[in-house]
Amino acid sequence: MTIFDEIYRQTNEFLEENASLKAGTGRYSSFFRGTIMGTGKGCEAEERLGGAGVDVLWLGSNPNISSSLAAVLTKSNDFSSYAEYVEQVDTGYFSEINLDTLQPTWDPVNPDNKVSWQWRYLGNLVCEKYDRNKILMANFVPWGSANFNEFLKQVSEYDPELLRSILAFCNHIHQFMIVSLKPKLVILPKSIAENSYLNRVLDTHVSMKCLSGRVERIDTSHRKLSISVADVVLAGHKYRAISTYHPSFPLLKAEREALFSALRSVL
Repeated sequence: MTIFDEIYRQTNEFLEENASLKAGTGRYSSFFRGTIMGTGKGCEAEERLGGAGVDVLWLGSNPNISSSLAAVLTKSNDFSSYAEYVEQVDTGYFSEINLDTLQPTWDPVNPDNKVSWQWRYLGNLVCEKYDRNKILMANFVPWGSANFNEFLKQVSEYDPELLRSILAFCNHIHQFMIVSLKPKLVILPKSIAENSYLNRVLDTHVSMKCLSGRVERIDTSHRKLSISVADVVLAGHKYRAISTYHPSFPLLKAEREALFSALRSVL
């Protein structure tokens, strides 16, 4: 059983304990996105890594799929999306794929993939320091919403204990990823790393508050920006966590240059 198989085994156990989530579970609920070491197959990826681990674990908050949250909140009896999720897991691919072509639906670090220039720009910066073939994309929460704060707020209003259970489970999976895949760097979006609402619900290993991160101020002529950096030890593994803006965050050219200069200094 690969690391990826184990993550989906644990996810299936969690879904059996929280059946209300099944209707909001689909192919997009794969924790991972894209490829690693030139493959999307879990067994091939683990073999090619050879126990060396990944260079970078690049995290998102959750899938931008509002129908996922809606299905959970309305207690939908439509489980067609869940059936696709099961079919996808059974293929042995660790990330979201097109079931017809068995190709990843989104692979932003791959230079051959058509992504926005913002993703390509930031991806190329990270690749100045780290091996492109060893950058793995993942989400913290696999259930979708229009934005992460909406997910937190609406699930909290619907069932606060369910939200706590989801975040505790996802925090456990995130730590399992780090201990198993041994990244040198973890990139976190501010939407989770500096989320005061999330921190009120549960301390997580994606929270800069929990990780005791320091803030690096970036002064520009237009406004003040910041990134946060933490040097972390988890189960004996040392890594650096960086919280930064999502690639789509609107920045002026001078602001982007200042931000990327700061990122280079902490990578």
